[in-house]
Amino acid sequence: ALPYPALLAAYSRATAALDLMAPNAEREIALSFRHMDYLACGLPPITGASHALAPRLERSGAGWLIAEDLSDLPEALDAAMDRPEELRRRSRAARALARSDFSSEGEAPLLRWVEGARLRERRGSPLTEAAELAASLAEARARREAAERARERAEAELLTKREEVAGQQERIRELTSALARLSGAVDEIAGQRSRARASLRHELSAARRDLEKKTLELAELGGELRRECDRSGVQRSEAERLRGELERTRAELSRLRERRLSARLAALIRPS
Repeated sequence: ALPYPALLAAYSRATAALDLMAPNAEREIALSFRHMDYLACGLPPITGASHALAPRLERSGAGWLIAEDLSDLPEALDAAMDRPEELRRRSRAARALARSDFSSEGEAPLLRWVEGARLRERRGSPLTEAAELAASLAEARARREAAERARERAEAELLTKREEVAGQQERIRELTSALARLSGAVDEIAGQRSRARASLRHELSAARRDLEKKTLELAELGGELRRECDRSGVQRSEAERLRGELERTRAELSRLRERRLSARLAALIRPS
């Protein structure tokens, strides 16, 4: 940032003002303070052909106008940098344009006319009254038409809102019906669960009674089995004893046979 006099001094020492921008409505109708400063400091602008300054620059030769495609920009830069005589000529033309078209001296007559102007006394006339009535009528018609359009928009919005409300109500009815069905299903499931729990409790009680009965029967069978085992042990002992008696009897019979056979043999071989 520089003080304004320092900025103008820098402009005075510069070569040219490169002021290019895409074409737009603001640049076509408006001038800015920097463009005035460029011209006052003898700084030829290099700008677009759609700029508000373009007609004056073209007539006075106080700058270079560039096409939208920038095809002639290199030529303008070469002229500003490499052709000092052309640059000085355009610089003098820029200062002259600033003095002739944009200085306070050129504004003085207009300012004096504005300051010295007097408002004429307004006088009524049928033509003026008719014009005022026509203007009032046109304004009233415009207001009425605007009110009609607003009413039509309001009615359309009201109709739309009613349709939306009807749709929402239908949706609420569907949701209420679905909720009722869901509640009935929940109650039915709860009843089924209660019946299932009662049935399971009954079956569990029956199973417990059956288990107790089977346990008693098993105990009785165990006692009977133990008794059978005891009887079987006694029988095995008796069988062992009888088997021993049988073996002893057999041994005794065998000894008796041997003795009898010995006696017979002895009788047979005894000398007569």
